[in-house]
Amino acid sequence: PTHPPPRPPPPPLYPYTTLFRSALGGALTSALYVLDEPSVGLHPRDVARLLRVLQTIRDQGNTLVIVEHAPEIVSAADHLIDLGPGAGRRGGTLVAEGSVDEIRREPASITGRALAGELRPRRRRRRASGRSLRIVGAGANNLRDLSVEIPLDQLVVVTGVSGAGKSSLVRSVLVGQLQRDPDRGECERIEGAEQIEDVVLVDPTPPSRSLRSNPATVSKAFDGIRRQFAASDEARRRGLAPGWFSFNVPGGRCEKCEGTGERVVDMQFLEDLRVPCESCGGSRYREEARAIRLDGRSIVDVLALTIEEALVLFADDRGIVRRLLPFGRVGLGYLTLSQSIVTLSG
Repeated sequence: PTHPPPRPPPPPLYPYTTLFRSALGGALTSALYVLDEPSVGLHPRDVARLLRVLQTIRDQGNTLVIVEHAPEIVSAADHLIDLGPGAGRRGGTLVAEGSVDEIRREPASITGRALAGELRPRRRRRRASGRSLRIVGAGANNLRDLSVEIPLDQLVVVTGVSGAGKSSLVRSVLVGQLQRDPDRGECERIEGAEQIEDVVLVDPTPPSRSLRSNPATVSKAFDGIRRQFAASDEARRRGLAPGWFSFNVPGGRCEKCEGTGERVVDMQFLEDLRVPCESCGGSRYREEARAIRLDGRSIVDVLALTIEEALVLFADDRGIVRRLLPFGRVGLGYLTLSQSIVTLSG
């Protein structure tokens, strides 16, 4: 008997090209695929394509477990597991579990409220702007003599399907030209550039790849915290300076682990194993440093505070508050001061 030709799979989607090609091209069944936020960075059109691919893999007799926030994918799930109710220490609880309809009816589920359409953003009137930048003749990568106007004093979004040239326009042309980077900025000119005083580029690149970096250090709030410890009666009696409370230089830090709080075990061909330092118990500090108290808390206790708790504790220190407040404003107040930056997502 003749069989109809198999349907060609949808075009593969970066960064899961290899996975999708092998999953759709083979006859693998009873497999478990685990995907961590596969829709990140995708245009809504591509999210719909991604969903069709995922459903095809499921229909072949496989199971997909997906960590996801995109409503299009969440609402298409056969079974939802909603964790929360908040982030960090306020999370870790099973809020709801079941079908999409069951989650929608669960009043304690923020996901359910979103799926039910109760959390839609309010529309705001568009702000008027009398100033603008004009990019003329952009030609970086796949841009073709593109000219576009960007109004100032507004929230401007550059959108389009994956590979359309959004990053080339913004990062290579706009930022490159304004920063006068000789390796970027491929355009004839940018009109109105004299109106811009400074350019700040924020991208998913971690601010540091060091295990020592954490919210306290990258925000420079740790400088003020160490000064407060150095100003305590016991520290002044011992003649301890703020640097003595740093875990980056010798002083009060544990020298066994050099202030990292852990020991790295080389596992040869496997990934390195990290275990708490047996000398300081993972605290990073010697016993002498842990004995100095600030309002009853040691330096280790303070570093274990969440950013929200630290904002309350140091409310009278404007310098510390000013450094930590941005974390809270963007919803990262649940992070502890000592959480390693390398453990965070982009």
